[in-house]
Amino acid sequence: MRGTAEQLRKRHPGMWLLIRLDDPETESGELLAANEDPAALDKLLAASSDRSRPLYLTYSVSDKEPLPAFAL
Repeated sequence: MRGTAEQLRKRHPGMWLLIRLDDPETESGELLAANEDPAALDKLLAASSDRSRPLYLTYSVSDKEPLPAFAL
């Protein structure tokens, strides 16, 4: 799935997202994985051998949900 980081966060509230950005200066890219467990994405991040484009790990909350303390 492709889109901006904000679009991808809105589609997957309550999830950790691993996004491969198109380039370091952009906010658009491809969603590689979405999971409620950040450890699962940490493993994918560590195992990624393609370093040609930056990876972005972020947490998604819905507009009505407060930001959890662990994401601060």
